[in-house]
Amino acid sequence: MNKKVIFGILGLMAIAIVGVIWSQIRLIQSATLVNTERFEKSIFSALNEVVTKLELDEEKDLFLSSMSQKYPNSNVPTFNPFGSKEKEKNLENRIKMDYLDGILKEELAIRGINSQIPSYRYHYGIYGFEKGSFIILDGEKFNYEEGKENVLPEYVNTGDENTAFRVNVFPRERPVPGELRIFFPNKNAIILRSLGKTLSATLFFAGIILLCFGYTLYIIFTQKKLSEMKTDFINNMTHEFKTPIATISLAADSLNNPSVLKNEDKILRFSRIIKQENIRMHKQVEKVLQMALLEKKDFNLKWSSINMHDLILAAIENISLQVEAREGSVQGFLNAASPVINGDQTHLSNIINNLLDNATKYSPQKPHITVFTRNVDKGLEIIVKDEGIGLGRDVRKFIFDKFYRVPTGNIHNVKGFGLGLSYVKTMVEAHKGKIDVRSELGKGSSFILFFPLH
Repeated sequence: MNKKVIFGILGLMAIAIVGVIWSQIRLIQSATLVNTERFEKSIFSALNEVVTKLELDEEKDLFLSSMSQKYPNSNVPTFNPFGSKEKEKNLENRIKMDYLDGILKEELAIRGINSQIPSYRYHYGIYGFEKGSFIILDGEKFNYEEGKENVLPEYVNTGDENTAFRVNVFPRERPVPGELRIFFPNKNAIILRSLGKTLSATLFFAGIILLCFGYTLYIIFTQKKLSEMKTDFINNMTHEFKTPIATISLAADSLNNPSVLKNEDKILRFSRIIKQENIRMHKQVEKVLQMALLEKKDFNLKWSSINMHDLILAAIENISLQVEAREGSVQGFLNAASPVINGDQTHLSNIINNLLDNATKYSPQKPHITVFTRNVDKGLEIIVKDEGIGLGRDVRKFIFDKFYRVPTGNIHNVKGFGLGLSYVKTMVEAHKGKIDVRSELGKGSSFILFFPLH
């Protein structure tokens, strides 16, 4: 699948997801408006009911007071909260604070507003128009003194009209003596609480969609990268097999030549070439098959005590001719006092040889390779350091992946299948060890191995 198709599909998916999320946001906004309206209607309904009850309560008290004056010897209660007609105009004396507090809580509770729930907590007060100030706040008298600084609570001082609801008290009187005001500092939280299930479900499913989309992106690009790496692997394998096949073919044709058949030296030479190229092909096939076994964890290690210094010195000796032919150097600083570990000699040898081979291949100039060993806490550390092309940050995270090869321009300028470091990592971990790489582009690389001691 080409890039245009992939990005086209991803673009359509992104548009669809944005559309779904936008639709959900619009639905939530609509639901918020509806719930806000419903909440405000409930509050005004409760306040109007409270004001009506205050009027009825005052009328009842006036009636009882007049009856006690008309029939002084009757059993009608003689309680008169107003005392005289003059005091009736004094708003703070006309309202029983305990009664106001009780009926307000009752009416709000009927409408689902419970002040015991933190987000539903409210403040209320009676505002007198004559004084131009609050006369009652949260069930207590507020002593307003003209000409003095009267400290009001923060919820009043903010002047936030969105948190305050107002209705006239004794609205049939002219002029109206005052207002009953109630404040909800957490009004938005109350609205959101009413949308709790809808909002939670929307966020939950939107989160799932985004996670799935992100995971799909990851899978698509990972598979695309893997496909490119496999294509690269097939191209390299074709190239690696083409040369020995062509050589064998030429040597076989030469053996059929009558002039060659008469020359024993030439027959031996061409036979030797065929054998060497056959061995080379066999090794390449074995390498591919070996990685398949490693991937399935279908391998058995032959455990024994291995002196890693001996393996390292042998590997240095094997690579030295190749390095010296390019006027380079390979050195070993084997400082570990305890170099013996438990492992499989063949695989441990392959690990060191692979790292030295990579250090040589990725040093475009004269290779300078150093191998260090030292003992660390409960283990042996081996460092294979080169001064080659190095690795960028974007490359380092892929180098242990199967088939991955560090890009260096021409696909065949560095031979191999991209299996070496994948094999190294698999075998190091099979020996209960760890591998890490430190590298900087243009300044070489250091591969750090750790193996536990006995």
